Amino acid sequence: MNRDVASDMEPSDLLLLVVGKKDRVIPGRTAFQKLVYFVSTDLKSDLGYKAHFYGPYSPIVAQAAEFLVQTDFLREEETALAPGYTQYAYSLTKDGIKAAASARKLHANEDTRIQAVVDVCEKVAHLDTHVMSWAAKTHFISQGGPEKVWTIDALMEQGRAVGWDITPPQIRKGAELLFALGFAKEAKNE
Repeated sequence: MNRDVASDMEPSDLLLLVVGKKDRVIPGRTAFQKLVYFVSTDLKSDLGYKAHFYGPYSPIVAQAAEFLVQTDFLREEETALAPGYTQYAYSLTKDGIKAAASARKLHANEDTRIQAVVDVCEKVAHLDTHVMSWAAKTHFISQGGPEKVWTIDALMEQGRAVGWDITPPQIRKGAELLFALGFAKEAKNE
């Protein structure tokens, strides 16, 4: 899916298109950040992603999401999962559905690509926060060096360098999503 096309759309429009459908619910802030990470990777759009505890994190995306919640385009529903742990689910409001339709008309080519990325994440990872985090971490650290073929040991070492303890099973599970997105290719045994 990766192409050499940069997107000039506003982050808030991009987020509206990621949520995209009136019945789609993004299950958590981490899942939302990772979906936008994969979309921005596909669009070659720099949203300032940096290493963070749960994988690549963008303050630009967090601010855009907060803006959309405050202006009633995005619904943020809280669910207490355990003491001190809350999950936030995101969906479009009535006004958000209209704004997403406008953004879709303005950015039709990008929207097609955005929906393709989100559809793959739904199909392969079921929007599972853990799987998407592992995939995003694996992708993020593989971008940080000149190696053409990354070994699991090299990915683990690079992960530790940015504070991530990512295991071989997590790397393999994340790689399945990266393969499906077209962000990685399996090495051929010669």
